[in-house]
Amino acid sequence: MKAYDLAIREFISEKPVTVNDDLPLLMKQLISSLETPINLPFSREFWAYNLGDHISIVKDPIMVLIGKKDIQVSWNDDGNMLKKSLSENMNTSFVFPENANHLLKHEELPLEKLSAQYVSLNYNSSDRILDEEAPNNILSWLNERIENS
Repeated sequence: MKAYDLAIREFISEKPVTVNDDLPLLMKQLISSLETPINLPFSREFWAYNLGDHISIVKDPIMVLIGKKDIQVSWNDDGNMLKKSLSENMNTSFVFPENANHLLKHEELPLEKLSAQYVSLNYNSSDRILDEEAPNNILSWLNERIENS
């Protein structure tokens, strides 16, 4: 992910993007597509967007759900950033399912064994099922809101 992160930092800061040959083909294609003229205005704005800068104004109940086996969003780093941004919102719940990936699907492998290539080939394959903890938490959270309304 370091090569991907470097390319995105270069892209956001409007520097020429270096696409590392070690990245999986899909990631190389994604990074290259960001600089396509038709995509460029939206892509830069989208990749530079920082949720923490905007979410603090939301006063409605919020559930932050980040799988602990998500290699795109860190339940620890991003979760803590969001906890800080949402510290004023008492209607915020944080859930970090142990075995959920970025798509909230069950992942058997430990986080440290998840490579970008493995993830790009397996994240949403047809044999993947939702991690039970994720939808159970979503349903519980929604039911609490219904009961309290």
